[in-house]
Amino acid sequence: MNAAAQSPPRPNSTRLVIVALVLAALAVVAVNLYIANIKKQLEEASFTVYRLNRSLQPGEKFRAVYAVPTRMPLSYKESFEGFVQDKEGSLSLSNFDGDTVYASVGEGDFLRDRIFREATGDEALRPGVGMRFVKLNINPRNAPGSLMQGEVVDVLAPFASPGRVPEVMVVMENVKVVAVGSRVAQIDTGDSRTKPVTNYHNITIEVEPQEAVDLAMIEELSTGDFQIVIRNQADLGHPFTGKGGINDKVLELLAKARSGS
Repeated sequence: MNAAAQSPPRPNSTRLVIVALVLAALAVVAVNLYIANIKKQLEEASFTVYRLNRSLQPGEKFRAVYAVPTRMPLSYKESFEGFVQDKEGSLSLSNFDGDTVYASVGEGDFLRDRIFREATGDEALRPGVGMRFVKLNINPRNAPGSLMQGEVVDVLAPFASPGRVPEVMVVMENVKVVAVGSRVAQIDTGDSRTKPVTNYHNITIEVEPQEAVDLAMIEELSTGDFQIVIRNQADLGHPFTGKGGINDKVLELLAKARSGS
């Protein structure tokens, strides 16, 4: 009797439930649209490069599964010139699937397109469009024990100072080594393996045209040969120059030397 006496749900209550469900659905849609918009903005403000999940040796066939995509901010775009990228107008990973590798690379290294081009000597190397190759004389006493093509270095140089000891300044940061000594750094050992160059007095780097001119004058201005320090490829910072290119403080010294002040 109590059950029969229960009154049916009020129409207003039913409407409130329906309105609540509709609002909840709209909230879910709005959140999904917001997330999709944020993802789109991040994608538009970044590009994809690839890090190897295993080492590769000359003669091996490259497979796309050997590379892991990594998103990088567009502000680092210039630092990754020559690396395999997925961005409109750039090299795509799928272009190299199944290609032969011609240089040894380590696990965790960023993937460069150069390793897919056979190089038997300096004549096989060519700078990128709008770029220049520059040879820097290196102080062998301070040179790292071994160096390989494709490694990234910082370039330092000594300059005259009021004191008895020359002032060593960072000239460039995050510079790619094209060749070591008078030959490409990858030396054929006769058994499909490579080894780094351990005795060298100069390196070749790739720079912009104006940087090539400035480096030639900086070499004349410095009190000794250039020095280099090897850095991790994943280290993209520029703590001394604040950007790519030649250190502004070194350019100031060069300008004073030009003016005779």
